[in-house]
Amino acid sequence: DITERKKMEEAIRRAAEEWKETFDSISDAISISSRDCRLLRVNQAFADMFHTERGKIVDKHCYEIMHGINEPVSGCPHLETLKTGKPAAADFFEPHVGIHLELTTSPIFDERGEITGTVHIARDITERKRQEEQLMMADRLASIGELAAGTAHELNNPLTSVIGFSRLLMEKDVSDDIREDLGIICSEAQRATEVIKQLLQFARKRTPAEQLNQINSVVEHVLRLRAYEQRAHNIEVRTDLAPALPEIMIDYFQMQQVLLNIIINAEQSMVEANERGTLTIATRRRNSTVVISVTDDGLGISQEHLGQIFDPFFTTKKAGKGTGLGLSICRRIVTEHSGQIYARSRPGEGATFYVELPINGARP
Repeated sequence: DITERKKMEEAIRRAAEEWKETFDSISDAISISSRDCRLLRVNQAFADMFHTERGKIVDKHCYEIMHGINEPVSGCPHLETLKTGKPAAADFFEPHVGIHLELTTSPIFDERGEITGTVHIARDITERKRQEEQLMMADRLASIGELAAGTAHELNNPLTSVIGFSRLLMEKDVSDDIREDLGIICSEAQRATEVIKQLLQFARKRTPAEQLNQINSVVEHVLRLRAYEQRAHNIEVRTDLAPALPEIMIDYFQMQQVLLNIIINAEQSMVEANERGTLTIATRRRNSTVVISVTDDGLGISQEHLGQIFDPFFTTKKAGKGTGLGLSICRRIVTEHSGQIYARSRPGEGATFYVELPINGARP
């Protein structure tokens, strides 16, 4: 019967269309791969995740698109599923698209029970990874803070004695050579005391005394504090401060400390690179946050070091030029304000540091 056949064809067409609509409406990136790793079908989320078009993907190897390489990735869940006949999963960081992925694969069986391929589900877990790293770092900071506090107190007293007695000896009738040596002892002990002061500051847990403040006011105050040093080192300052930003709940002095640290680091980088530089500070509103950016045209930071610059005691400065605690303290302060701090840079192209702070409790 022709009518019945047409009804069946229409039902099949409608079912296929519904399947396609459902396939494309899923927010996770889904793909179907053959045994030899060739992509047979992908949904729109897959194409969007890997910044391409579906027509350009089909029949390419899954590892080319998903991992940006020319052979199966180590720990490939697709190959594991082909081997075991069971679902498999693995996490990967994909530098060619800049995201962390959670990949799961499930087998596809034919009518004889043989595996013909797999279904991939790729999920962007970048934010989850970031939160996990923050939790791990918080634990590390707590442990280091306790150790630092104990060590700092033990060292502070003898160093105070070294400074005091070296100054007393310098006041006595001693030769110039000895006086010079005593001066070195005193200045080095003072430098050690400054390191200890930063250790104590790093270890100290203090709840921010938050009040409604204008972030532009903090920026302007910090720039006034640094104006003399910037002129002395031929640093041009440019500002792009968004008008009418909402007031946000911050500890004014702690946020001043954060910006001072970032700006001083930027100044030192520019002076070392070019003996001059241009410092650009901008503020803007982004959704429910206020963002401060500090950009320099100094030495820049390698990709390897970008992941370490907020770690306690990590520094790229020459010996005696930094403790490696400044940015750790900055991150702790910003985190206590429920914000984020991060950097973008390439060697030789300067760096930009971003501080994002929530607008909770802000006045419009």
